[in-house]
Amino acid sequence: MSPWRRPAWPPFPTTAKTTPRPSTSACPTRYCTSRSASTTWPFQWSPGTNHIAFKGLHPANLNGIYTHHPVSHQVGDAEILEPDATKRSANVQYLGNVEIWYNTRMAELVNTLKSTKDIYGNALLDNTVVPYLSEIARATHARDNCPVIVFGGKNLGFKGGQFLSFGPNRPFPDLWLTILESFGLPASMLTGATILNGPHAGALPGVRA
Repeated sequence: MSPWRRPAWPPFPTTAKTTPRPSTSACPTRYCTSRSASTTWPFQWSPGTNHIAFKGLHPANLNGIYTHHPVSHQVGDAEILEPDATKRSANVQYLGNVEIWYNTRMAELVNTLKSTKDIYGNALLDNTVVPYLSEIARATHARDNCPVIVFGGKNLGFKGGQFLSFGPNRPFPDLWLTILESFGLPASMLTGATILNGPHAGALPGVRA
């Protein structure tokens, strides 16, 4: 892997002067952080059609530089879902290495939130909801069973350490509705909001206590 220096994160919110305005669209490998002080801080690692290149991550050519998005279109579901790691193609291994790279950066951010104290002396992560996701489930653009990891939010009622499945057809806006509800904004208060224009069934059960 080529040397990488962590950029300076945008300043964490320090005052409670704004109303929550979480984004209503699912962006690839992004996180949206929302503090209990009623501010939001969106960030996106990269867009889905990005042309970000990585050196040293493709097992077929460790000296080569490969762009993530084009390689993702050179594999199919059968390759991606191969359970035997020794049988996975070099392209699938490369895509996995890219995910490890992003996940490592994400872990650094989460640890920063965990070690940073808010104005009340609590861990910032406990008052922050960090959804980590992509807008597609696999490189083939499949949208069923899209995985999401949610970090933090302990003081907002989120329960960690569990795996939940809502089936292949649960509308994605329900995730955002769940987060909004934790900030005191149930769907009944969102009349006219664009988040309600598409399919939605309400907050996800079991995510919050």
